[in-house]
Amino acid sequence: MKKNQDKRVLLISRDYYPSLAIGSHRSGKFAKYLREFGWEPMVLTTKEKYYPVVDEALREQIPKDIEVVRTDCFYCIGRLKKLVRFIRRRNKRRGVGIPSASVARTWCTGISLWFDVPQDIRWVIFGLFKGLTASRKCDVIWGTSPTPSGLCIGALLSKMTKRPFIADLRDPWCPENVRSYPTVLHKKVNQWWERFALNAAEKIVVVTEEMAEMYRHQYPQHIDKLLVVQNGYDPDDFRGLRIEKNWTSSNEEFSIGYFGALYHGREECMFSFLRAIKTLEQDKHGEKIVIHLRGVNPQIFVKLCRSAGVEHLARIGGPVPHREALRMMRQMNILLLVGSPEHSYALPGKLFEYIGAEKPILAVTPEGAVSRFVERYGIGLAVDPEKDEDIIKAMRTLSNKYDFYINQLNKTAEKLTRRAITKRLAEL
Repeated sequence: MKKNQDKRVLLISRDYYPSLAIGSHRSGKFAKYLREFGWEPMVLTTKEKYYPVVDEALREQIPKDIEVVRTDCFYCIGRLKKLVRFIRRRNKRRGVGIPSASVARTWCTGISLWFDVPQDIRWVIFGLFKGLTASRKCDVIWGTSPTPSGLCIGALLSKMTKRPFIADLRDPWCPENVRSYPTVLHKKVNQWWERFALNAAEKIVVVTEEMAEMYRHQYPQHIDKLLVVQNGYDPDDFRGLRIEKNWTSSNEEFSIGYFGALYHGREECMFSFLRAIKTLEQDKHGEKIVIHLRGVNPQIFVKLCRSAGVEHLARIGGPVPHREALRMMRQMNILLLVGSPEHSYALPGKLFEYIGAEKPILAVTPEGAVSRFVERYGIGLAVDPEKDEDIIKAMRTLSNKYDFYINQLNKTAEKLTRRAITKRLAEL
């Protein structure tokens, strides 16, 4: 229950429970733990029908008496995409010459680029309408990205209500190598929104020191605003889940698990890993290996495994409820991360769930925030995706020094709980 002396904070997040999106956990866990540190949370988010995947069990994570304001989202872009697909199907039935499916997908993507800059800007009108009353009840406004619509709403509400605004960036706003723009004007509009949101912010929170350094270089006028508040994991999520399959040479199989999506260049690192697995098998060292791959668009996993010739070693499936994913993580021997040069500044949220699962981590990634984090804490090994022999060597090292990495994970896990991370936010 809210204490009379508590201050109130409005948490603005495009994804919130029961969304299964990994980004929902940052706002969700802050809402869960902020009360312990003298802050009463209030949440502004979109209605559940806009979440791509919902996990009903995550409803239990929402504090019973918290005020959650769910809004609509201007969805004309989605309707335009449906229109493109409808026209394509109709022409196909009529025998009219039609573009390929890949071209149709390009058209749909192009629609988003033309009408959705910055990303999810269509939420801003509804967020402002419902958020204005909510923000006036609060002492501080906190908005998170991705997508940057939460930052846009937070900055505008701060200007309108004079409440201080904290901009929370889990990823850089939109690096040029991640997203292209149809015109120079679109790019300038996006950059204008970024400058507006950061100028409006009292504090700018990022999740890695690498991101902080990037923003110090890009916006030197905001150096004093920048702070690092990492992600974390919640020990409560793992309660009752037994840790299984700690590796010994007598195990019947060596299981490797990957849980999450593949995008923005991560496919290449995944293929490098699968190619190394094929080499291990050919050398008669990989007969015990089984690869478990779970995430949205499992057909990508199928295609990559087939290309690498390891489909017989893979167990592929779509996304599973959060609790089930954590249970599966604890059944693995090691857990796999794949990176991308396009996301060298950020740490994926599942990295911290891997830490909570207490399984050694193999990070196949270019040098960046992920590789430095894994090496700094000694919770696994990071290897260059261009060097198959290093991937093979790392897997053997992880199995030979298994107990060492388990001990490192136990030490690290104590420092990175969601409660500890929330305390840092509350201190702001």
